Amino acid sequence: MQEPLEMLYQYENHPDIRTKIREYIDGIYTEIKRCEKKRNEYNKEDDELGEFVMHSRLQALTEVKNNLQSILDEVI
Repeated sequence: MQEPLEMLYQYENHPDIRTKIREYIDGIYTEIKRCEKKRNEYNKEDDELGEFVMHSRLQALTEVKNNLQSILDEVI
């Protein structure tokens, strides 16, 4: 009898997956905004390599954010 109660306790104390995914999405969104700002700085300085690196990073971050958003939509 003790084991089912312990499993229930562990289940109830796990963080909500939707909350965690939203936290990750918010963090990625913040990083995307920072990268956009940095990319614009490189653009003004005419630094093509820096701009390319930031553009690539933005694409990767956006893809991850979109994947997490689709997971969140499935969970809800």
